[in-house]
Amino acid sequence: MFHAVGHAPVQLEFGTVHRVLSGGNHHPWLCQLEDASGPSGFWVVKPQHVVSRSTQRAQFGVLSELAAAEVCAWLDVPVPSLGLVRFPVDAGDVDVPAHLDERTRQEIRTTAEINAGQLAFCGRYLPEAHDLAAAVFVDGDTKAQLLDVGAKLFFLDAYMRHDDRQVENPNALWWTKRIVAIDHGNAFAGLSDTGKTGAGLAAMTVLSNVPRRHVLYESLRDVVTEVDISAAVQRLQSVADGVIDAAAAGWPKELDVRPRPRDEGLKTRLVRFLKNRRAVVPTIMDNVMAELRRQK
Repeated sequence: MFHAVGHAPVQLEFGTVHRVLSGGNHHPWLCQLEDASGPSGFWVVKPQHVVSRSTQRAQFGVLSELAAAEVCAWLDVPVPSLGLVRFPVDAGDVDVPAHLDERTRQEIRTTAEINAGQLAFCGRYLPEAHDLAAAVFVDGDTKAQLLDVGAKLFFLDAYMRHDDRQVENPNALWWTKRIVAIDHGNAFAGLSDTGKTGAGLAAMTVLSNVPRRHVLYESLRDVVTEVDISAAVQRLQSVADGVIDAAAAGWPKELDVRPRPRDEGLKTRLVRFLKNRRAVVPTIMDNVMAELRRQK
């Protein structure tokens, strides 16, 4: 159900598109997919290119999802199991349900056309999950989730340069009384820009005002005297190069594109970011805790 450290994404094939999930900006698809042994259940498919928003991340969006899930797994922050599916070269091979309205059917057809032959990221669908909101933290059990998974996730978003987990679009779920992190296509901000290096961006530790809009910010501030992420910091610092290399080995080589000919490939850049980021983990922790303790 959840991603485990070092597990390569499941290789999937298209089955049936059930609907477009239009609650956020990306408009992913809820699909029934197949793996090598047959039907594999429901997955959320995130194409590289969408008609609902403008994005330049493309291949890096897929890489970001894969890498962020691995980073979350290092600290036991749940992320749905990962998969990859390739769009058919002929967009007409995508099964578009007749029960959908014509506007949605046209969006699916257009998205299939602009992604023909390309990989898409997939996350296992969690039925009956709800968007995370501060209102769920009402008793001892939910407070324990906040202090454990919630605090680690808030810290990891700073570690991963991820600013897309805000109150109005939390990109986190509340499922069976657990916090589950999803939607990391915008993580590792800046790494896909031309002229950047993984090592250079890994050294950047100053926080913007974005954490104050984080879905968990106010809840964590209310219990800041009980927040302790020191063990998480130690675990991140102890992640070996071999663990990072093993994870990256499961990321398709075709995603290692160069923003321009003399730049590092995106996959190479991301691996170097992760290896160099460990050196500044204590500084990130100090900045995160200072932000949570900031006077209201």
